[in-house]
Amino acid sequence: MDIKTIILKGRRRVWIAIVLAIVGMIVGFNYAGRIVPTPFAVVTLISIDTDRAAIFGMEMTLDEVVISRRIATELMGIIDSTRVTRLAARYLSEGGYEVNYRSLAGMVTLQQQAPNSSILTLRASTRNPSLAVPVANAMAIAFVDTLYEYTGVVYVSVLDYADSVRYTAGGSRTMFGGAGIIGGGAVGLVIIYMLILADDRIKTIEDVKRIKGVGRVSIIPRHDIK
Repeated sequence: MDIKTIILKGRRRVWIAIVLAIVGMIVGFNYAGRIVPTPFAVVTLISIDTDRAAIFGMEMTLDEVVISRRIATELMGIIDSTRVTRLAARYLSEGGYEVNYRSLAGMVTLQQQAPNSSILTLRASTRNPSLAVPVANAMAIAFVDTLYEYTGVVYVSVLDYADSVRYTAGGSRTMFGGAGIIGGGAVGLVIIYMLILADDRIKTIEDVKRIKGVGRVSIIPRHDIK
């Protein structure tokens, strides 16, 4: 079936695509309105290098720095451990914040800033803006202390503590509404195409040629011969 035939047969059903595009726009607008900005705070950590090793009275070769960086990134997973969260909850309690240690693991993510980078970024997202900064700092300190406890070496230290609350972007009605229009319209076009393929009724000479496989077809006019 050529494109011309599809267009001719689909133009009567184009309302399906229009309706679904409108529905998609409405859904996108409503979904965007439900995305609420979330408060978060960020702590920057750094795996030890030659300069920072000197601060701690250590001498490190380049190979040792590479090893320390690898160890630090391999041990990032302990950020979710009970040992770290319990220690962070204790630090928070000492600062006047009562937070259940079980909830801390779900608030925090820790990752490398870039592949093979010595910079680690700890991000704490909370529903309560007043907790974002203290949770981020407490978890960072607990992570560093736990890492030192396990290894006996200061592989990671805090480069910059969290000092302000930031917010994630809310849902953009323009972006989600536009995506809804495009998505709804695309689904509508697919439905129209499937309906065209499923319609095997003979309406035109081209349909006879396509369905019956007849090479030549013509219309014989009807005459009333007396």
